[in-house]
Amino acid sequence: MKIYKFIILLVVPLILCAFCSGCNSIAKTNVTSEPGNSESRMSFIKELDKFTNIYINNKFKFSVAYPKKWTVHEDVYNSGTNEQNASPDGGLNIFVEGKQDEIIYVYGQVGHIVIPEPDFQRDDFTTNSGLKGTLSSKEIDGKKVIYLILDEGFIGAYLNIKTEHFNQNKNEIISILRSINLIK
Repeated sequence: MKIYKFIILLVVPLILCAFCSGCNSIAKTNVTSEPGNSESRMSFIKELDKFTNIYINNKFKFSVAYPKKWTVHEDVYNSGTNEQNASPDGGLNIFVEGKQDEIIYVYGQVGHIVIPEPDFQRDDFTTNSGLKGTLSSKEIDGKKVIYLILDEGFIGAYLNIKTEHFNQNKNEIISILRSINLIK
């Protein structure tokens, strides 16, 4: 009889605790630790509302909102090891309407972001949170190519989307870019 009381008093609450902790609205998409650093670097995706998710990158201290119906893939920053070269950036690939070749990459980078080609049209850009930057765009082979460099040049976005799909989804795309925010 004592064993049954032990099971009821100890095991059942543990099971309930494990079940409830798995039901929160934040899903950990990546947990990595840098070599020699015990501090975990986590990224999260959480529900903002019924139509929108928000990605939070604690390594580069930014967030971005995107339509729930679009698929995403995280590129994880890697400081490098003996077996693997370092990756200078990390962030979220957002695929427009789930199309793998229609990409919005919102990212942070260890060094300053530089636009590789000088002949892009440049415009001032401000996010919803007041973050200022430069949006550089150009059409190349039927695709809209955009580089967005924000703040001091460590947070940005790269877009490579067929012009037709860009025009069809322009409001959502601009909303994504305007949603980029620095976090503390």
